[in-house]
Amino acid sequence: MWPPEIPPSAYKGQSPDIRTVGKELGVRYVLEGSIRPMGERLRINVQLIDTAGGMHIWADKIDRPTAEIFDVMDEVVDSLVTTLCANLGVAEASRAQRQRPEDLQAWALCVQAEVLFFSQFDTKTLLEAEKLARRATEIEPGYAASWALLACIASMRIVYWPSGNVVKDSEQALSLVNRALRLAPNDPVVLGYCGAAAAWAGQGAQGIDYLERSLAINPNSGFSQLGYGSAFLYSARYTEAVAQLQLFIRRSPKDPYLGLVYSQLAFSYLGLVDLERAEQAARNCVKHLPGVMGGYLVLALTLRALRRDAEAQAQIQKIHQLEPGMTRQQWEDYWQHTIPAEAAPGIIALLRKTWRD
Repeated sequence: MWPPEIPPSAYKGQSPDIRTVGKELGVRYVLEGSIRPMGERLRINVQLIDTAGGMHIWADKIDRPTAEIFDVMDEVVDSLVTTLCANLGVAEASRAQRQRPEDLQAWALCVQAEVLFFSQFDTKTLLEAEKLARRATEIEPGYAASWALLACIASMRIVYWPSGNVVKDSEQALSLVNRALRLAPNDPVVLGYCGAAAAWAGQGAQGIDYLERSLAINPNSGFSQLGYGSAFLYSARYTEAVAQLQLFIRRSPKDPYLGLVYSQLAFSYLGLVDLERAEQAARNCVKHLPGVMGGYLVLALTLRALRRDAEAQAQIQKIHQLEPGMTRQQWEDYWQHTIPAEAAPGIIALLRKTWRD
């Protein structure tokens, strides 16, 4: 609620110290913006500022034709809300990392765990993020979001670093999903984490259900949008997966999850045998996540499908460099477990042609 002693117009026409504004309003972040006509277009400038030190966290410019401004107003608002959600998460994680772990509450630990993992995304940060999320469950066992995040991180072990026991890992992730949902069955954050975890653990239809419920409550959640597209992918509903993942990219082209989105998009286009777009999405994944083998794998599969075998083998070599112990059989076991029976033989056949153990 806006402090009653300070009306919204109090700062109009002024350039106050943002730290003073933060103290007066009792807020940690301020969204500052302006609208300026430029001929037949409008220029919207926005920036998100940390009131503690005046640091700019994020800024952007949005141009729209003056004649169409009312038609695109909802689109602009949705885009701003989605982008702000992502950048506020990053900002809160940075703030949390400046504190000693024993001083953090369960919520702050979860924020730190999520952004730590999804911004760096490798096996080392996976383990670190898992420890933080598990610590949050110990501090506050009734905090459903910590159990849901732990389920999501556990499912990542299945989908991006296939283990030697994908069935056991899936059972663990789904057990955590059930525990989180017993605590908070209608929380959009919990539903988002649990939906993604269920999809990545081989329960695509269940994941779709959870994520639809999450997005019905909070349609601006970038992570739930990513999970929703993934759930369609792991249900072999490739056209719907592409639609949801492209919507994510249009709404939040600078989101921290963008590398993951491109990975899922590349596999979706591969499922549609749209090889040109699959290659483009795979290369974007590698660009955003150069230390993650999933991007190199989908790129290798696409290049092999395009009969560019030498280039495909170069990508397989990069996988061996990143994860020397990884085998083709682990990926076969993973796909047999996580995707529909009618879709598995095709991707596995392509894998065997591409990855020659």
